[in-house]
Amino acid sequence: MASTTCTRFTDEYQLYEELGKGAFSVVRRCMKISTGQEYAAKIINTKKLSARGEYMLLQPLTANMQRWLTQRE
Repeated sequence: MASTTCTRFTDEYQLYEELGKGAFSVVRRCMKISTGQEYAAKIINTKKLSARGEYMLLQPLTANMQRWLTQRE
């Protein structure tokens, strides 16, 4: 298995204006610095989540994160 290096989101992406806001998150426009490609980033405030809410949030993200890490390699 290939090793993975962890970096901060802001090391690779530039954050811009807020596009939307909910009870537990904010969506902001962002750009990948190396390519100029624009995306929307959902930033979740986990301090506002209960233990159950955090579990329900992270469960589907686990598979997506694994695919994302695999694509980055």
